[in-house]
Amino acid sequence: MAIKCPKCKAENPDAQSFCGECGTQLEPAENAQASFTKTLETPLNLLIKIRRGYMYIYKRDFDRAIDYFKIIIDSEPNNPMLRHSLMEAYAQKKMYDEAISEGEKMLELGARAVANIGVMGFYYALAGKKDKAHSILAELRQRSNQGYVSSMWVGTVYHGLGETDKAFEWLEKAYDERDGNLIYITIPPPFDSIRPDPRFKQLMKKMGLENLLEK
Repeated sequence: MAIKCPKCKAENPDAQSFCGECGTQLEPAENAQASFTKTLETPLNLLIKIRRGYMYIYKRDFDRAIDYFKIIIDSEPNNPMLRHSLMEAYAQKKMYDEAISEGEKMLELGARAVANIGVMGFYYALAGKKDKAHSILAELRQRSNQGYVSSMWVGTVYHGLGETDKAFEWLEKAYDERDGNLIYITIPPPFDSIRPDPRFKQLMKKMGLENLLEK
């Protein structure tokens, strides 16, 4: 069932979170709950299941996102992508201890990609574990001596630490590097707190995404 955009009236697939034409956040179709239940009962591709779970996060329905991912994890407890997803759901509800627990399980399963390390640094910072957040920054700097490290994730950790000037410095660096990870700043709610900053709006305009800014 297609979802009609409330702004431009374009029709979008029912699993889509944002309008493909204008970028407006979409509400799930009326039959979304039944569709989600069916998702849990059928052997769909895991990435599709995760995408559906993130729709709850983007709607800020964090309790349902947590319940959804916990059910899937019961059948695949050693999947780092699912641990990452549950971490995100907990973190958006500000349940940082639970989020960090899931994130550390994700890392223990070997998922130490730069993006995962950066996200962990962000949540350590939000949880007030500044020493651990700075340790993540040190690891990212060390890894940059061996290969490319996305500046976006460095900026994300500084964002979590509340060092907004440094965060924007690194986000601008990511833009200059044409870092594809920068698209994640458009996803609510992790960057909600800096959206009112004129530098955020300027960066979105430079990226050609001013249509996603609130009018």
